[in-house]
Amino acid sequence: MPINGCNLRQERRDLALVALAGPGANLLMGVLWVVVHLGLAFLDTSWWLALPLIYMGTTGVFINVLLMVLNLFPLLPLAGGKVLDALLPPAWSTKFSRLEPYRLILLQVLLVTGLLGSLLLAGN
Repeated sequence: MPINGCNLRQERRDLALVALAGPGANLLMGVLWVVVHLGLAFLDTSWWLALPLIYMGTTGVFINVLLMVLNLFPLLPLAGGKVLDALLPPAWSTKFSRLEPYRLILLQVLLVTGLLGSLLLAGN
């Protein structure tokens, strides 16, 4: 989503904070799905809608955590790339920003080679 940096007080820092809103929303939704899953798991599962909602809660947690981790990948224009760009010294930030036109190619290479999957699932 395009953001006008002129409306921000400290452009680099504030752009990183705005970029973290997406992964933060994924984290919040994942936590809400955990609450749904655990709340229904303690109820009587003979209720006809309990089991489908438990499965939906499990899927909601998985999808939102996966999207959060993917969005935090340090590649522009993903949120992780914007945060990394804000943390880098200005000279390095300029060099890092030059990779942005190649982001789709880099992401596809990581996906096709399987590196993206192994990076995202490195904790397992």
